Amino acid sequence: MKKNCLNKLSIQISAVIILFGALALLTFSFLYYNKDYFFNFVLDLGIISDNTETYATEIENKLIDNNVSINDINAIDEILGSSEIYSVSIYNADDNLYITGSYATILEDFIISTTIYESESIYDVEPYYSILELKDGSIEIYTYSYALAKSVIPYISFAAIISLIIFILPTFLFIKREVNYIVKLKDEVTIMSQGDLDHPITINGNTEIAELSKQINDLRVTLKNNFITEETNRRANYELVTALSHDLRTPLTSLMGYLDIIRF
Repeated sequence: MKKNCLNKLSIQISAVIILFGALALLTFSFLYYNKDYFFNFVLDLGIISDNTETYATEIENKLIDNNVSINDINAIDEILGSSEIYSVSIYNADDNLYITGSYATILEDFIISTTIYESESIYDVEPYYSILELKDGSIEIYTYSYALAKSVIPYISFAAIISLIIFILPTFLFIKREVNYIVKLKDEVTIMSQGDLDHPITINGNTEIAELSKQINDLRVTLKNNFITEETNRRANYELVTALSHDLRTPLTSLMGYLDIIRF
């Protein structure tokens, strides 16, 4: 009973979906948790440029050129503005109290922010540090670069595509094989319906389709044997009738001969 259950096509399809679905999830998890190797590789290749020092220097020059006061937070915020990949935090150098800062807009993306917080290659990188003398005090500027965050979406997309291929391709091939078998069975039944009972029905596997193929093939053999038996009986009847006709004609011919002799 258990073996028959495993041979059911629905069970096999479900098993394929579960197996390769789990394999796809494991593949995605493996690629996701090893993302730092990819980010370090991208960083080593220099595909994504990181000009943190240049950006920090520009901020410093604007603060000096505008003769900003350490207490003029609005003026500082206006100079900082917003950046896609740079975050800036400014502290009072005398008491280390936070003054103001800006937030990289790329971190507003949920997928990117969630990913980089778990990535040492991006989130745990040391910021660019500088100290700047303003007219009424000193400030410490910490500039954080999230340039590598630009590679998060491409990498997640790549991992998702690989995982989908691992899931979809084997499932598609399995279903395609069964569909091709059904199409072949249909063609063979068509051949049989046209009177060719010598063409065997293909039997593959132990699924319900294979069982149906076996039953159709058994029907083909039965019909073929019935036709052979019917033809044999027909020929036997023909030969019997022929023999009886011959046996009846022989005495009649003799009698007709005797009658002719008597008449003449």
